[in-house]
Amino acid sequence: MTLDSKRYRVYIDEIRGELKSTILDGLNFIEWDKYINSKSRVFVKPNFTFPNYTEGVTTNTYLLRTLLEILKSKTDTVILGESDGGNNSFKAEEAFQGHNMYQICEETGTELVSLSKLPVETIEDWVLDKKVSVQLPRLLLEETDCFITIPVLKVHVMTTVTLGLKNSWGCVPDSMRCLQHQNLDYKLALIARLLKPKIVVIDGTYALDRHGPMYGEAINTDLILVADNIVAADALGAKIMGFAPEQVKHIALAQKAGLGVADIAELEISQRWQQFQRQFHIEKTFIDRASTLLFHRDALAKLVMKSPLTPVIY
Repeated sequence: MTLDSKRYRVYIDEIRGELKSTILDGLNFIEWDKYINSKSRVFVKPNFTFPNYTEGVTTNTYLLRTLLEILKSKTDTVILGESDGGNNSFKAEEAFQGHNMYQICEETGTELVSLSKLPVETIEDWVLDKKVSVQLPRLLLEETDCFITIPVLKVHVMTTVTLGLKNSWGCVPDSMRCLQHQNLDYKLALIARLLKPKIVVIDGTYALDRHGPMYGEAINTDLILVADNIVAADALGAKIMGFAPEQVKHIALAQKAGLGVADIAELEISQRWQQFQRQFHIEKTFIDRASTLLFHRDALAKLVMKSPLTPVIY
């Protein structure tokens, strides 16, 4: 039925009143004591796909502060990190400044790191029938006991949704990771296998509809999801937005690769999730449709985005 016959848990609720109590309810529902003790080294990966806080696009800074305070009450070592923006668009330090992370991390006693400045390791391995490679910071591979990802509830014009699995792509330190999208579904599965995320907190304070991941229509959904499995979290997140998880390629592949469960009926969910469901839409522009070829063909992407022809094409 599931890995080791485990029934994965997903907490979902509206944020009513104090955010801290809602997050704690979620963490207690997934029995977070099993993953973090006083000696644990915890790494927190937000979604900073834009240099400034933007509703529905980047992780809510108040949610981050609250979660960091909770984590620091449990363990001494909490690290928050992000890589440089894709396509050399901005430095991680700019995103930290734009999300007030320097002050928040100082006040909560959290270490702040740019993943693009750390020693890295390239890992090549098989995922089902395909061999792929990814580059990740050694900090995440060798010095982290509990990896926590905090994506935003949003759509993506290329991957349908961008939640926990897709948020981990931001751990790849190369700012030109946009040239490595070929076989992305398999690479996301390999990253999940390597990082072994223990806790997923989906920020649904604002969700993003219509486009994504950088812009779209921000909707004040006031939701939070907390899960002990990244595939389960993404599956329910997709359902909440009105998408079938089995039709989202990277979620379906991650389940097939044995990384979790995407069948909602097999999950232990805190309450009736249907009451929170909406129908989101993806509205692709002409540029989006043309870019689909680049997204799935690295050689073509390099020709367009990093070659002598680039200025002419742009």
